[in-house]
Amino acid sequence: MGIWDRGKMKWRSAFFMPEQSKLMREARLEDSKVAKPILDEQEWEEIEQNILLAMEYASPVRIKIWNDGFFKEYEGMLHRIDELKKVLYLETADLKMKRIGFLDLIEVTIVE
Repeated sequence: MGIWDRGKMKWRSAFFMPEQSKLMREARLEDSKVAKPILDEQEWEEIEQNILLAMEYASPVRIKIWNDGFFKEYEGMLHRIDELKKVLYLETADLKMKRIGFLDLIEVTIVE
């Protein structure tokens, strides 16, 4: 009887515990996060102008926000602005209302 060889199995990585796998995934996710960009006065002015134009002419907008280290983009119609709560209400294409805080805004562009 010859020597039984497991082939490629012996070169695979060793067994990881579920907790260790979870920590490795979280570490990779943490490494891919981006710091929040700081907007200057001119960029805030441009955002305000685009919001006002979109509200006045009922134009669709694309909004880019920063959320916990990642950028997200939404597209839709601005429904209303709540200045007391500092929130924009965006109606998306699937007719859902999305609340977006002023401080999360990174970029607002009018879609043509």
